[in-house]
Amino acid sequence: MKRLEYSRRVVGYQNAQYVALLYDAGTDGKSEFINKIINSLERDGKSVLTLGYFNQKRIPEEAKHNEKVGFFSKNCFSLLMRPKSEAVRNFIDQQYDLLIDLTVQTHYMVKFVAGITKAYYKAGAHHPDYLSVFDLLLQVDPQTSDAELADHAIHYLKIIKTPEK
Repeated sequence: MKRLEYSRRVVGYQNAQYVALLYDAGTDGKSEFINKIINSLERDGKSVLTLGYFNQKRIPEEAKHNEKVGFFSKNCFSLLMRPKSEAVRNFIDQQYDLLIDLTVQTHYMVKFVAGITKAYYKAGAHHPDYLSVFDLLLQVDPQTSDAELADHAIHYLKIIKTPEK
């Protein structure tokens, strides 16, 4: 991750057109939660791409049928941490204005994907090991729900103004 270079710049919510969402897909009720956020962002005129993480070896079959959301698991990477999954390659190869990591827990694979994804501005929960990954670090309690983290992230991203060139 340290060798990767990408353009970083401040992008406010109002100026962002392309938004990437990373989240932990492994708990029940996540599809309703993520669809609600996708719909909210799309109502605001954002183009949204999401990638959900399953903290297990394989992606459950029932999850593969959601056309709005991509998924990945531990087996989607080689031993050298190169993406084997088309969903992961498509996600990290696109250029986004904003990337929002909605995981409160520190899943290494999610933070790795956040670190290698090409986004101008990245927001996520504060953790001392991932200070270089995110531009906006949100201090949240470990018991904070993903929905609360999403609300906080979007609230603060709406406050940030894109600087004039």
